[in-house]
Amino acid sequence: MDAYQNSLSAIPALRGNLCSVDDEELSDYISEGVAHIVYEEGVRVGLIICEKGGVAFLSGHRISEEIILPAFRGRSLASRAQRLLCNHLQRSSREPCLMTGTIIPENLPSIKTAEKAGRTCILRFEYLPVMFS
Repeated sequence: MDAYQNSLSAIPALRGNLCSVDDEELSDYISEGVAHIVYEEGVRVGLIICEKGGVAFLSGHRISEEIILPAFRGRSLASRAQRLLCNHLQRSSREPCLMTGTIIPENLPSIKTAEKAGRTCILRFEYLPVMFS
Protein backbone atom coordinates (compact mmCIF):
# COMPACT_ATOMS: atom_id res chain seq x y z
CA MET A 1 0.00 0.00 0.00
CA ASP A 2 2.88 2.38 0.72
CA ALA A 3 4.03 1.99 -2.89
CA TYR A 4 0.64 3.19 -4.12
CA GLN A 5 0.59 6.11 -1.70
CA ASN A 6 4.06 7.08 -2.88
CA SER A 7 2.87 7.04 -6.50
CA LEU A 8 -0.20 9.12 -5.66
CA SER A 9 1.99 11.67 -3.87
CA ALA A 10 4.48 11.85 -6.73
CA ILE A 11 1.84 12.07 -9.49
CA PRO A 12 -1.33 13.79 -8.23
CA ALA A 13 -3.11 13.13 -11.56
CA LEU A 14 -3.25 9.45 -10.61
CA ARG A 15 -5.80 10.18 -7.88
CA GLY A 16 -9.06 8.64 -8.97
CA ASN A 17 -7.23 6.67 -11.70
CA LEU A 18 -5.05 4.40 -9.59
CA CYS A 19 -6.16 1.95 -6.95
CA SER A 20 -4.47 -1.16 -5.66
CA VAL A 21 -6.00 -4.59 -5.91
CA ASP A 22 -7.44 -5.87 -2.67
CA ASP A 23 -6.30 -9.07 -0.98
CA GLU A 24 -9.09 -11.17 -2.49
CA GLU A 25 -8.37 -9.94 -6.03
CA LEU A 26 -4.64 -10.53 -5.55
CA SER A 27 -5.35 -14.05 -4.31
CA ASP A 28 -7.45 -14.68 -7.44
CA TYR A 29 -4.69 -13.35 -9.71
CA ILE A 30 -2.15 -15.59 -7.99
CA SER A 31 -4.46 -18.62 -8.36
CA GLU A 32 -4.92 -17.82 -12.05
CA GLY A 33 -1.14 -17.61 -12.52
CA VAL A 34 -1.19 -14.04 -13.84
CA ALA A 35 0.52 -12.32 -10.88
CA HIS A 36 4.28 -12.14 -11.37
CA ILE A 37 6.65 -11.08 -8.61
CA VAL A 38 9.55 -8.85 -9.66
CA TYR A 39 12.85 -9.73 -8.00
CA GLU A 40 16.21 -8.02 -7.85
CA GLU A 41 19.03 -10.19 -6.55
CA GLY A 42 16.60 -12.46 -4.70
CA VAL A 43 14.65 -9.60 -3.08
CA ARG A 44 10.97 -9.08 -3.91
CA VAL A 45 10.72 -5.54 -5.26
CA GLY A 46 7.44 -5.40 -7.14
CA LEU A 47 4.54 -7.03 -8.91
CA ILE A 48 3.11 -7.22 -12.43
CA ILE A 49 -0.35 -8.60 -13.13
CA CYS A 50 -0.63 -9.52 -16.79
CA GLU A 51 -3.83 -11.18 -17.93
CA LYS A 52 -4.82 -12.70 -21.24
CA GLY A 53 -7.02 -10.09 -22.85
CA GLY A 54 -6.66 -6.90 -24.77
CA VAL A 55 -7.45 -3.31 -25.34
CA ALA A 56 -9.91 -2.08 -27.98
CA PHE A 57 -9.57 -4.44 -30.96
CA LEU A 58 -6.13 -5.76 -29.96
CA SER A 59 -5.91 -9.11 -28.22
CA GLY A 60 -2.96 -10.57 -26.39
CA HIS A 61 -1.83 -10.00 -22.81
CA ARG A 62 -2.78 -6.91 -20.85
CA ILE A 63 -0.83 -5.46 -17.97
CA SER A 64 -3.51 -4.46 -15.50
CA GLU A 65 -1.26 -3.79 -12.51
CA GLU A 66 2.38 -2.94 -12.05
CA ILE A 67 4.14 -1.57 -9.01
CA ILE A 68 7.76 -1.33 -7.91
CA LEU A 69 8.50 -0.53 -4.27
CA PRO A 70 9.69 3.08 -3.88
CA ALA A 71 13.15 2.09 -2.57
CA PHE A 72 13.81 0.19 -5.82
CA ARG A 73 12.51 2.70 -8.37
CA GLY A 74 14.82 4.35 -10.87
CA ARG A 75 16.72 1.14 -11.64
CA SER A 76 14.80 0.15 -14.80
CA LEU A 77 13.38 -2.88 -12.97
CA ALA A 78 9.86 -2.45 -14.34
CA SER A 79 10.99 -2.19 -17.96
CA ARG A 80 13.30 -5.20 -17.59
CA ALA A 81 10.47 -7.14 -15.91
CA GLN A 82 8.12 -6.29 -18.79
CA ARG A 83 10.67 -7.48 -21.37
CA LEU A 84 11.32 -10.71 -19.43
CA LEU A 85 7.60 -11.34 -19.04
CA CYS A 86 6.98 -10.73 -22.73
CA ASN A 87 9.80 -13.15 -23.62
CA HIS A 88 8.35 -15.75 -21.23
CA LEU A 89 4.85 -15.36 -22.70
CA GLN A 90 6.31 -15.56 -26.23
CA ARG A 91 8.10 -18.85 -25.44
CA SER A 92 5.03 -20.40 -23.81
CA SER A 93 2.68 -19.54 -26.69
CA ARG A 94 2.49 -20.49 -30.33
CA GLU A 95 1.31 -16.99 -31.19
CA PRO A 96 3.23 -13.71 -31.22
CA CYS A 97 3.05 -11.97 -27.86
CA LEU A 98 1.26 -8.65 -27.87
CA MET A 99 1.52 -6.92 -24.50
CA THR A 100 -0.96 -4.10 -24.00
CA GLY A 101 -1.89 -1.82 -21.17
CA THR A 102 -3.63 1.47 -20.55
CA ILE A 103 -1.53 4.32 -19.18
CA ILE A 104 -3.00 7.74 -18.51
CA PRO A 105 -1.03 10.53 -20.24
CA GLU A 106 -0.05 12.14 -16.92
CA ASN A 107 1.69 8.97 -15.73
CA LEU A 108 5.06 9.79 -17.29
CA PRO A 109 7.06 7.19 -15.30
CA SER A 110 4.85 4.39 -16.63
CA ILE A 111 5.03 5.75 -20.17
CA LYS A 112 8.83 5.86 -19.96
CA THR A 113 8.85 2.32 -18.55
CA ALA A 114 6.69 1.00 -21.40
CA GLU A 115 8.85 2.73 -24.01
CA LYS A 116 12.06 1.47 -22.40
CA ALA A 117 10.59 -2.04 -22.48
CA GLY A 118 10.15 -1.64 -26.24
CA ARG A 119 6.43 -0.97 -26.23
CA THR A 120 4.94 1.71 -28.47
CA CYS A 121 1.89 3.90 -27.91
CA ILE A 122 -0.54 3.07 -30.70
CA LEU A 123 -3.96 4.12 -29.39
CA ARG A 124 -5.11 7.23 -27.60
CA PHE A 125 -8.64 8.14 -26.85
CA GLU A 126 -9.48 11.78 -26.38
CA TYR A 127 -13.04 12.82 -25.66
CA LEU A 128 -14.61 16.21 -25.58
CA PRO A 129 -17.63 17.00 -23.43
CA VAL A 130 -20.96 16.97 -25.19
CA MET A 131 -22.27 20.51 -25.49
CA PHE A 132 -26.03 20.96 -25.37
CA SER A 133 -27.63 24.22 -26.27
